[in-house]
Formats: sequence, C-alpha cells, structure tokens
Amino acid sequence: MPNLTLTENIYNTEYRSLSMTEKFNIAFGIACGMRHLHKNHIIHRDLKPDNVLIDHDMHPRISDFGLSKFLEKGYASTAAKGTPAYMAPEVISGDEYTYSADVYSYGILINELFSAKKPFSDAPTLFALFNRVLDNQRPEITSNTPPQFASLIKDCWCSEPNKRPSFDQIVERLQRDDFILDGIDQKDVSSYRSIANVV
Repeated sequence: MPNLTLTENIYNTEYRSLSMTEKFNIAFGIACGMRHLHKNHIIHRDLKPDNVLIDHDMHPRISDFGLSKFLEKGYASTAAKGTPAYMAPEVISGDEYTYSADVYSYGILINELFSAKKPFSDAPTLFALFNRVLDNQRPEITSNTPPQFASLIKDCWCSEPNKRPSFDQIVERLQRDDFILDGIDQKDVSSYRSIANVV
C-alpha cells in the first residue's frame, strides 16, 4: 500500500494533515469492512490504526487478521486478545465478549483519527490503563471532532456492550443527511460511499 498505515497518515503532519473528506471516507470504509467481517462471523480483535492500510486513493484496507476469530452463531469468546489501549472493558476483565468488542475499538480508533492523540498515552502503567477503562474513563474528544462523530464515538465506546451500535447501524448512520459535514467534498464522499458500501 503506497500510503502506509493509518497511524503514519495521522501523525505524519510534516507532509500534510488528513482532510475532513479523507477522515470521513476512512471512518466509513473501516465501518464497511468491519460490517463485512461480522457478517461472515469474524471478530477482528485487534482493530487499531496500525492495522489499517491506506491506499493511493486514501481509502482504508483493514489488515492483520492474526488475532481474528471465527465466531459461531450464539457463541462468545473469553480470550483477552488485542492491543491494550483499544481493548474493550469486557475483554480486559476476562468476561465473555462478541462483535461489540470490535465496535469499542472502532470508537477509540475514530477518536484518534480526529484528535491525532494516542489513546491513554499518559497512563503510567498497563495496570493504570486497564483501571481507567474499567472505571469508564475514555480518551478526550477534542473540539475539532465534528459533533456527529463525537456522538458516534461515545456510543461505540459505551461500557455496556449491548448498547453499542452494530457496524450495520454505523454504516447506515454515516449515510444520513446529518453526517454531511462542513469542509468535505460531497462528490468524493458520495463516490466512495457507492464503492465501499458494496462490501
């Protein structure tokens, strides 16, 4: 992939910052990709910017399925897998978890996309990080995050897994009229929506 990972695109500001159109398309494309995985009964379990590749059109490709798990209908997993800062509270605590754990990770990822701040980077230890998550503390949502995305992020990282939206619902939500944001190229977004939504 010519434009490397999402992490490198978020933090490589010496080259240029991601535009609002690119951020929207990245958020939408990841949601469509995760919807496809979940429809095929696969939990990614390590969704984070390092595992999202950005192509020459600045569109995302989800990668690194080393921790992914096929989940039979009606079953859940208990193995604590993933990268600590992106792990859902139920994963950290060793409880049963399902697809909604990926939704939590998506919320953390999208917040990082807009804030350009590593989640929980000020936590002095892994134990402190886990305690914050279990105490329902979340990364700061910065003022440059559009309110529509701020609301979506909060819904995704809700401490109660059954109250998080599914990726079906997230994709649908991102196509609503209230997600027409200032500063985005509507033609570009509409074109990418028609491509990504096929997945």
